[in-house]
Amino acid sequence: MQNNFGLKLIAVMDINSLKLYKAQGLKIISELGNFSIHSSTNHKTGKHEGFNEKKSTQPSFYDPHTSPKDIEYQESSKTAIDHINRAFAANSSFKELCVVANAKMLGHFRQSLSSNLKKVLSKEVQKDLINHTVEDIEKALFA
Repeated sequence: MQNNFGLKLIAVMDINSLKLYKAQGLKIISELGNFSIHSSTNHKTGKHEGFNEKKSTQPSFYDPHTSPKDIEYQESSKTAIDHINRAFAANSSFKELCVVANAKMLGHFRQSLSSNLKKVLSKEVQKDLINHTVEDIEKALFA
């Protein structure tokens, strides 16, 4: 029996890593890759020292109300989107994108998402399943 489900690209991510899976129907078929998406740049800003206002480190070019952790989430989500775009370019049979990530990562991911990926994004699961088994990911996505 032939099913009409297209291939799905499943992205499971956190701030440090991204795992891509290929799924068809309600079953994950294979793992496409495990990528490190953590930025190696230090985004910690210096503090003022006394009344001279000397900086202990270089000033940040980002909004002063943005925490260094938020900047790391933004960069990680942009790197993850680059990997997802490459996966879609390499395999044109992918019809849908499903994303599994914690709440903070999912929010930054949505902000950085391109219009092409927004069109194919079919499901978002707000859980941190990066270190879980394929069966746990299937249960969270397809249950």
